[in-house]
Amino acid sequence: MAKVEVLAIGHSLESGEEFPVVWTVKHSKVKIVGKTLGHDERAHNLEAYQNILMKNSLDWVNKN
Repeated sequence: MAKVEVLAIGHSLESGEEFPVVWTVKHSKVKIVGKTLGHDERAHNLEAYQNILMKNSLDWVNKN
């Protein structure tokens, strides 16, 4: 069974509910990074988004 590790959580401003916003899945054959942050080009152009989410995600996936 694949192991899901939640790395960051968010809170709904309306309901206060918690939900995962960044997570990884370690499957026996693949590594998966999931994220719900950065829905538009404003976020995609931010250096923090590019470094923290995209670069670090790719580094983790590409680790042996």
